[in-house]
This record gives sequence, C-alpha cells and structure tokens, in this order.
Amino acid sequence: MKKKKVLILSASIGTGHTQAARAVEEYLKDLPESCEVEHVDFLSNDVLSFDNLVKETYIKILDLFPMLYDLMYYSSQGYKKGMMVKTLVAWGLKRRMLRVIADKKPDLIVFTHPFPAGAAALLKRQHRLNVPIVGVITDFAIHQFWIYKQMDLY
Repeated sequence: MKKKKVLILSASIGTGHTQAARAVEEYLKDLPESCEVEHVDFLSNDVLSFDNLVKETYIKILDLFPMLYDLMYYSSQGYKKGMMVKTLVAWGLKRRMLRVIADKKPDLIVFTHPFPAGAAALLKRQHRLNVPIVGVITDFAIHQFWIYKQMDLY
C-alpha cells in the first residue's frame, strides 16, 4: 500500500511557525502507520518574487515598527477589512501554491502560517485543489487571516 504524502507548509516569518511545523512533522513521522512527510518553507528567499516581498516587508515592519504591525494586526480583525487584505495576499501567493502542489503532489496539506493557507483556500474555492487542507493555528488568538470555509480541519 502506498504511503500517504503529507506536505507541511510553514513560513519563516518568526520562528514559531517553523517550530510548529517541525513538531507536527516529528509527530507524523513517529506514528506506527507512518506517512511520507515533507516540510517546506512556503515563503522562500526567491529574489524578486511577490512572496519574498511579502516576507521581507513583514519582517521589516516587525523589526522597525512593531507598533505599526500591532495597528495592522488589530485593524484587520474586522470582517470586511480582514477579508480584503487576506484575499489580496491569497491572490498574490496563488501561483506559488499551484507550483508547490504540482511539484509535491500531496495527499494532505498542513499549514502553520495563514498566508499559504489562504492561497490553498482560494484554490479550493476555485475547484483547483481537491486535497484536504489543515490549519495549525500558531498565533496566540484566532486572527481573521486564519478563517477560511474551505479549511477541512483546524
């Protein structure tokens, strides 16, 4: 019987998302009916790419203007504001998500960061992704960026 392939997508924006991904990876690999598990940093360091721009901007805001980050975080909590921002991010990352899925061919995708989760949810909504998607919420509280009807499990 072929092992199921689980793809874990994190984002190296801070260390918590990556540590959570590693913990899920270790857990899955220790199961008796072990599956094939691969962990990928979705927001890699490709130069001149949208995802790298998102990552670098995010990190700079955290480093240089932490209060601006707090303002953006809490102001995007409203339903309409949060929907607009997360939809823009999802559209911007959709093409990378399609490439990763085509390359890795997973049977299940686990997310420890909301940006790639949003791109996958958008693809599910467009009927371009038909594997289960799981969100592992790594924030201290549930943020609007994590909420997607297309998520199969949290």
